This record gives sequence, C-alpha cells and structure tokens, in this order.
Amino acid sequence: MSRSLVVVSCFLSLIVVLISCNKNEDITSQSGTELSLPDVDYRYAQNDKITKIGRVLFYDKSLSANNSTSCGSCHKQHLAFADDSRLSPGFDNRIGNRNTPPIQNLRIGSQLLFWDGRESNLLNMVTQPVFNHVEMGIRSDRYLLNNVKSKPYYEELFREAYRDGEITLERISESLAFFVSSLISINSGFDLPNEMRPSDVNEGEKLFFGKYNCGNCHNIRNPKGYDGGDVIEVDSISLTVINEPLRTNSPMINIGLDLNYKDKGLGELTYNPGDNGKFKIPNLRNVSLTSPYMHDGRYKTLDEVLDFYSRNINNHPNLDSKLKSLKSAPQSFNISAKERKQLISFLESLTDHSFITDPKFSDPFINR
Repeated sequence: MSRSLVVVSCFLSLIVVLISCNKNEDITSQSGTELSLPDVDYRYAQNDKITKIGRVLFYDKSLSANNSTSCGSCHKQHLAFADDSRLSPGFDNRIGNRNTPPIQNLRIGSQLLFWDGRESNLLNMVTQPVFNHVEMGIRSDRYLLNNVKSKPYYEELFREAYRDGEITLERISESLAFFVSSLISINSGFDLPNEMRPSDVNEGEKLFFGKYNCGNCHNIRNPKGYDGGDVIEVDSISLTVINEPLRTNSPMINIGLDLNYKDKGLGELTYNPGDNGKFKIPNLRNVSLTSPYMHDGRYKTLDEVLDFYSRNINNHPNLDSKLKSLKSAPQSFNISAKERKQLISFLESLTDHSFITDPKFSDPFINR
C-alpha cells in the first residue's frame, strides 16, 4: 500500500473515532438538517431519555408523507403549542375543518382529547395526526416504522433509552406521549400571590370566578402536588388523562355558537342528536397566545369572545344549562367595557413566558 493511501486511511479512521466518542454531537439528518441535542439530557416529568426521543419525533418533518410537516408545524411553542391560523394546512396544504388546539397540561387534565373528545389516552392520541390523511398523511403502521428506522439518529436515541435498542410502534407512541405529557404550564402571572398582581388582574379574577362564573366550566387553579420545580413526581406508566385540577368540570358542552352546526362535534361520533354542537372546553392557560378561538377559529380576539358571551349566544336545543337564564333562554351577560378590560387583563395574566421559551420543549432541528 502506498504511503499516501496509508495516511488517508488513518485520517478517515481518526474521524470515525472522534465522531463516535462524542455521541451528543450534531447529527445531520437525511433531509440536510441537523439534530442538535444537549450534552446533558434535559429533565422532564417522565423518563428523560424516552422523552428526548419524543421531542425529536414531535419536530421531525420526515414523519409526514412528503417530509414537509411535523407535529410542531401546527403546535408551535411560542403560541403555547397552538397555531395562529384559523384552520391549519396539512402536509399537502389541504385544510382541515378545525382549529389546532393547544396541547398543554394534558398530563394532569381530565378533559377528553381532541375537540370532539374522541380520545382519552395520550398513548392513543399522539400518532392519530400522523396517520390522518389531511394532517401528516402516513399510510400505515409499517410505513411509519420503516420511516423512523431509516433515520440514523433514531438508532442511537432508542439504544440510549431502551436496553435492547429496538424501535417499535409502541415505543414511538410512548416517547411522543412522554413528551406531550411534559408540556406543563404553571408559572404565569396568575400563579403569583394576589398582592403581586395588578389590580385589574385581581378584579378580573373576581369577575371570572364570581359574577360571571366562568370557572364553572374553566378550572384554572394550580394542580395539587406541584411545587413549581423542574420535575413532577408522577406515575410514569399510565398516561391516561386523570382527574386533577387544571381540568374542566364538564368536558363536552354546547355553548350556543350556532343554531345549525355544520360541524356537529361530539354528535359526529355518537350520531346522537343530543350531542350535536358539543365540543371540548379548552384549557385557558396561555389563552392570550392561542387565538383564534373556538373549534373552528371563528373569533380572532378575546374581545370578540367576550362579545359572543355578552349578547350572541344562540338558543340551540342542546345549549348547556349553565348558559341559560331562569326562563331557559340564552344568557345575555352584558359585560361592561370596564369589566371587559378587567377580564382580559386576568386572561392575559395566564401567560407562562417560561413555558413558551423553555429550550427543552423547543425544536431540536436546525438549519431548516
């Protein structure tokens, strides 16, 4: 062998050794982007290494049929994992029929999942958008599994997280569910002591829980057992949504948005006319970031939402009793301008800036 070939061979071997020694170095994906992960794993509510896989999967556009769309394309961190489009486009720019809901505090909420409440378990929920023909367009379980296995960075990640390193559909779902369940938002201005909050926020809180009784549906109190640290002590096996605060008391109701619903919500699933127009009550944490509002994104601002509750509730046959007057007519709350300002100040105080900037929830892919 010539001297030059020996030198080249040694040089290439050295490169391989150096790359192997630093397993946390940026890894270039097949689409030309780089996966950048920290040298020390972030701490999450669930197993750190499994959740790390879920974070990568959540933002990986190669999980869509044409490598254009990820979960993070519609669930954007700076918008509290919601989207500012009325109706979000899918992988081939086809538009869905519902607004993208925020996915925060699902680990500790009791509401059902999706606007129509068709799912109650995160393990089952997380891959449904992947297989949806409008959202991400993956055709089959086998296609998804082979797609993940074909990406070199997953081999290392699964080997770190699971003893045998095997990549399975169950583990893909588990890791995604672990990541979604880690999206806990509980450090807002509302969580400060009353004396540290502006007066309009406190007055708005009184209106929210008192005069207008919004808390009868929207429970936004702090969850029990959470001390505000980096890690929550939770059961790492069952990811079924459980009954705790930060929940909604009545998960599915008709609020009188329409007299005739084109999208029947829960009624689409049950075929029961009594369920027509019933949708999941959303969590109001970070609500000032999650516009537009309602299941179809019809309202652009919180002011428009208050307009609706003030005078525009429709007398649908399934209108929830909490929104009816003593004469069974729709309530007209007639919120004054001053009260409106105070209520909006209170709702804006639910914004958790640490949540929307936390790097452990961010997109790990760069250069795209």
